[in-house]
Amino acid sequence: MKTLISLIVAILIAATSFGQNNSCPTTIPYSDNTFISYNPSTNWVSFYRVFESPGTSVDFSFSVSVRADLCPSIAIEYSLYVVMGSMCVPIQSNTTGIFTGLTPGDTYIIGFTANCTQSGISGVFTAEDISLPVELLYFTAKSTSDGINLIWASGSEFNCAGYALYSSTDASTWLNIGYLEGAGNSQQTERYSFVDKNPIHGVNYYRLIQYDTNGDFEILQTIAIMWNKEIQTSPFRYYNFLGQKVN
Repeated sequence: MKTLISLIVAILIAATSFGQNNSCPTTIPYSDNTFISYNPSTNWVSFYRVFESPGTSVDFSFSVSVRADLCPSIAIEYSLYVVMGSMCVPIQSNTTGIFTGLTPGDTYIIGFTANCTQSGISGVFTAEDISLPVELLYFTAKSTSDGINLIWASGSEFNCAGYALYSSTDASTWLNIGYLEGAGNSQQTERYSFVDKNPIHGVNYYRLIQYDTNGDFEILQTIAIMWNKEIQTSPFRYYNFLGQKVN
């Protein structure tokens, strides 16, 4: 599921030195698909954006435009801060931009820093940010005599309308085989199951897609499983008293 992070209109309190006494930096609301240019180019950029968390997880993707000859390698770091009144408390930092354990509705600041060896950075593009309203714990399948039982569970859900299941014989062309309603909003484990009663003999591919209440969706996971009706229906061969196979 892909969705834009809700923007808040207020600009937080400016501070001359972020981190000093946990003061908040000067920042503006996060805006998707914007470009920040640097002319002349530079070897170091750093900025902060404020957002209201749409769920328990977010995935930021900031793309940096560089000259390969001036910046053969670039170091990127994302930092996350929670806003508490006029204070900003650092809580997570990584190189991926993926943050979990957020509280829906709380205000956070995302910090972005990029460094290269020379002045090769000409701009930063705020690529699509992805909110992760569903924390998928697992998606698995089990062959049975009735078909293939698809089982999955979520650790949390935010505005989750439901789940669509698709099947395929070649992992290219997909057929919608079912839909289950989601829990909407939940901070506990939610378990689901669905039986595909018409699998093919051989390899079956399954794709789990989660739909948001606003219609957005995300492909959560794709799995494959073998199915053989003869084996599932009768895992043992039976013989009569003459030694003749009867099943």
